[in-house]
Amino acid sequence: MQDEECVWVGYNAVIFVEPAFYGDFNGGSGQIDVVESDQKALALFNEINSSFSSGVKTPVSDDIRVDLTVGARQRLRAFGKNNCELSGQMVECSGGINVVRVSESLTIPMLPELQPIEP
Repeated sequence: MQDEECVWVGYNAVIFVEPAFYGDFNGGSGQIDVVESDQKALALFNEINSSFSSGVKTPVSDDIRVDLTVGARQRLRAFGKNNCELSGQMVECSGGINVVRVSESLTIPMLPELQPIEP
């Protein structure tokens, strides 16, 4: 809208990462359903756009950025209060809470039927 780039926001998904056993990290598991995310984003876009005369002028990009953050409230007590026991090169302090944030970009073609249509 208004000749500016906008972010196509899907929805937040939760991916659980659990240590294999105390003190050892063996990876994580989970998935983000990009089709469901785009369906929800399109529904929200249509709801917002219904009151505007202008809309998206170009297709939504196939580039996706995934941001993952270690949340402040961990189920494992080993993290300590406010993640005080969380340490390592990837840990940063944000508002008195230790967090880990990772961002990754990838390209996943959007289904043509989920592209917003210019009004």
